[in-house]
Amino acid sequence: MNRTEPAPPPADLTAALASLRDELARERSVGALDEPTYRAAQTELDHAEKALAKAAEAHTWKSRFVLALKRLRGLVEDVTDLATKIASLIKTATDLT
Repeated sequence: MNRTEPAPPPADLTAALASLRDELARERSVGALDEPTYRAAQTELDHAEKALAKAAEAHTWKSRFVLALKRLRGLVEDVTDLATKIASLIKTATDLT
């Protein structure tokens, strides 16, 4: 069986995670997220970033990335704009070949 090397993730995924991290901090500062939820959301972003960092060496990066984003979306589902952006990022990642 001939295995191909995994394609690196698009740079816009990395930028989108950075933007989500900024937005999480903003939502926390205005009281839309409590401290425990904020910390848990940060942890899920860390997991997503680690999955992207390992994309060049692991064929499973996308599933780990999407799983972390799904958990993140569940944590912030009450913050509609943020949850919508996360859902869009999940769609982008799942559409990658």
